Amino acid sequence: MSINLDKISKLTGFVDKLIQIKEIETILDESLITEMIEQAIIISGAAYSDEEKEAARRDISWKYQIFANPGQSILEDYEQDNWYDDRKTSIESKFWTRYKDYLIDTKHFSPNVVSTLGEDTLDQKLMNYILDPTADYPYPVLRRGLIIGDVQSGKTSTYIGFICKAADAGYKVFILLTGTIESLRKQTQERVEEGFIGIDMSANKTGGKRVGVGLDNKPIHPWITRTTVLVWWQPCSPASRLICSLIPT
Repeated sequence: MSINLDKISKLTGFVDKLIQIKEIETILDESLITEMIEQAIIISGAAYSDEEKEAARRDISWKYQIFANPGQSILEDYEQDNWYDDRKTSIESKFWTRYKDYLIDTKHFSPNVVSTLGEDTLDQKLMNYILDPTADYPYPVLRRGLIIGDVQSGKTSTYIGFICKAADAGYKVFILLTGTIESLRKQTQERVEEGFIGIDMSANKTGGKRVGVGLDNKPIHPWITRTTVLVWWQPCSPASRLICSLIPT
């Protein structure tokens, strides 16, 4: 019996959502995956053959077997204020939620990898390492940090996720120094537009069309539509530029 690949794709997407809603990514086994598939079929009301169920089960099993190790940190000897731990439950994760969904649904990242990025690397480490943008410090405070990763290790996804988390927490200005190679600068701009802004900012060519996270059919956040801009700085050569994405207070 032939199988319908489109139906299988829809079923696995439905099962993905159930797994995320139930927050059972880390305890999945074969029996639980089978149970989620049956629940998804009952809710959808669609008919699936045994072959299509088996194909969906293989896809889900493979997807959730991919894990990422949390990043490691080396900290200077200073008093660590875990402000993000205290504020996290009160922060509305608008930018992070749509980026997380984009990575899983569109870029087909393993949910386990995205969960490690969001809940460990960003929430437990990087967000606590930067300063609370809403705090009233009685004196000037400077906090520096450096993130290092191998080629194709997820550095871009990490710093775009970092930007999303920071924007949700109240940060207003993000500056990306993109190096001296024009092709890489352009690639970085496109990744930021897809992962954070949601709009192709080359409006003279596209009219500001939706891209990436902006394709979720939800209203673009008013911070973005009103005043997000790209500032190009050219002190030396056409290849030496700076991208600055501004969000108003």
